[in-house]
Amino acid sequence: HSWKFRGEDGYCESIPYTEKVPHIARAKVWKSCEVNHLIFVWYHSESVEPDWQPQPHTFISNGTWRYQGRNEFLINCHIQDIAENGADPAHLDAVHGPGIFLSGNLSWLARHLWITNRGWQPHCSYDNQTDEDANADAETAKMRVNLNGASIHRIESGNGDRHLAVAENGFGRREKHKAGLHMCHKLILLERFNVMEINVVIEQIGPSYVELMIDTSFGPMCILQTVTPIEPLLQRVTHQIFSPPLLAPYANMVFLGECVMFQRDIMIWNYKKYERQPILVREDRAILAYRRWYSQFYSDHSPTYQTAMKDLEW
Repeated sequence: HSWKFRGEDGYCESIPYTEKVPHIARAKVWKSCEVNHLIFVWYHSESVEPDWQPQPHTFISNGTWRYQGRNEFLINCHIQDIAENGADPAHLDAVHGPGIFLSGNLSWLARHLWITNRGWQPHCSYDNQTDEDANADAETAKMRVNLNGASIHRIESGNGDRHLAVAENGFGRREKHKAGLHMCHKLILLERFNVMEINVVIEQIGPSYVELMIDTSFGPMCILQTVTPIEPLLQRVTHQIFSPPLLAPYANMVFLGECVMFQRDIMIWNYKKYERQPILVREDRAILAYRRWYSQFYSDHSPTYQTAMKDLEW
């Protein structure tokens, strides 16, 4: 009890009820960093050093944007299933189309329209892009940098090169651990009126961290999502929302909508079986691309469900 360990090397420097500290008394030291009000810990089955780390958001770090709220969920599913939603646009109308407090039978009264301006794509897939694809990528990347940088004004699409856009976001190179998509939300009332138009640039960073950069008619905001494995097939998911102080009431309303929509996904995830080789149609090809991209986060000795259940080391 009350043993004291040094944070930098894990060495035990004090035990209050003995004069001599055993030389072997050490705790494992984990690579960690605090970014955007979150603590990140690097885990690798072969103890390989980190080759990337999350980057601070300018307005969150300097306090310009304020913390407005948080939620937390425990979900019984495979960790890949959560972020895989980004590569599954077909689920948007089916799961997130009905109004927040209405059933699908009342879609004529109010429904949500989701438009995928740029489908899910890893940052490094440039080789087979057309000029149209490159321009769409440039628009998405510029909007991402614009929301995460010193200016909030929207930048129109131009002929900028994707490589230059990605170079602005931290490491100065194409980053294989990142992927993203760009989508637009509209609330349709009485099948005639479009309100609450929201543009969202979603960036998946590593296997379990997502930044949602939200551009609304009233101003920008940001939602941060983390997924932490608690035990085999049990994930803890959190969301935090940040916005300018004067935007707090609207940010809370947007966050309420996000919570309701996310709970719809949870109802599916809690009963969904992870299929290693699912039956997909041509329009689902982004799911296969997502799984190939996500496979980089596994190594030769990554624990499987079968190996994890043999003991309680997890």
